[in-house]
Amino acid sequence: MGAMFDWQGKRLEGDEKLNVKVHGSAQVGSHNWWYSVEPLDDYEFIRIPVNAGGVMEAVDKLEG
Repeated sequence: MGAMFDWQGKRLEGDEKLNVKVHGSAQVGSHNWWYSVEPLDDYEFIRIPVNAGGVMEAVDKLEG
């Protein structure tokens, strides 16, 4: 399973089951936005940073 998306989160090709969600504003000049893969039943996605710079993440835990 795989898919390719453009910088605005629109699918270019690949599996229709995969969707990305854009958080923040993915507009030219915006500095505060990121993507996540929408959850799928029976799949676990592993986050891998794809930018060359540093990555800052807020760490928390999921309960329940």
